[in-house]
This record gives sequence, C-alpha cells and structure tokens, in this order.
Amino acid sequence: MENKPILYNQMILNGTLQSHLVEIDQIATRRLERMIPEMAAAEGVDKKMKAADQMKWVQEMNTILHRAEDLVLQELIFN
Repeated sequence: MENKPILYNQMILNGTLQSHLVEIDQIATRRLERMIPEMAAAEGVDKKMKAADQMKWVQEMNTILHRAEDLVLQELIFN
C-alpha cells in the first residue's frame, strides 16, 4: 500500500489483493525456512554452540533471523 499505491489500488479493484498477499507470505516463509539454516551453518551456529553456550547461540540465531527477514523483505516486498 505504501510502496506501490497504484498496484495496490489495482489489486483492490480487481479483487486479487488477498490471494497475492497469501502467495507472498507463503513464498517469504519458505525462503526464510531455507535461508536461516544455511546462514547458521555458514556461520558455525550449530548444536555444539547451543550445548556449550546457549545465550550466545540464541543471540547469534536472533541476529541471523533478523538479517534473513531483512533480506526477504528487500527481495520480495520492496523490490
């Protein structure tokens, strides 16, 4: 609505907004489900780290989650 108001209005008028939003949500969720484990593995955030230092593991996973969400938003929503 804020980034592409013309497209938003067209979809409202055509009745395609809801199905588009559901599709984007599903794509974003699948992308995050793939991206987070890949990023964690690449950065060495694994079960060993979780067993050794849970707080550091949580911190690292939260950082990865936020970075992945930002990437998906940029990729799917803002472009």
